[in-house]
Amino acid sequence: MKRRSIPCLVAAISIVGMTSCSFAPVETPGEKVRALSLAEVETCRKLGVTKVSVLPTLAGIKRPPETVAKELENLARNSAGQMGGDTVVAQTPIVEGERTFTVYKCIAPSQ
Repeated sequence: MKRRSIPCLVAAISIVGMTSCSFAPVETPGEKVRALSLAEVETCRKLGVTKVSVLPTLAGIKRPPETVAKELENLARNSAGQMGGDTVVAQTPIVEGERTFTVYKCIAPSQ
């Protein structure tokens, strides 16, 4: 292997590795927020909606759909926690790295 190809190989491995990494961790407000289905929130109080987005590609490479979905859920959970919610439900499919979630208060919904 030529010396010049080593930096290219390192760069390629780095990009591939970054496409599967999560860049949107669950923060303190979202730690107690859960993601449920619409059928599971019938007795909950709707607080509002949150639209979240992440990069669907990195350096021109499409990121794994499950990574994008998990990051979007994490961001929605963080947002819900800041809104006083404890539950999120995905309302739209993922399009270009964006998704809308409805935020609910399910634990003690009358408060």
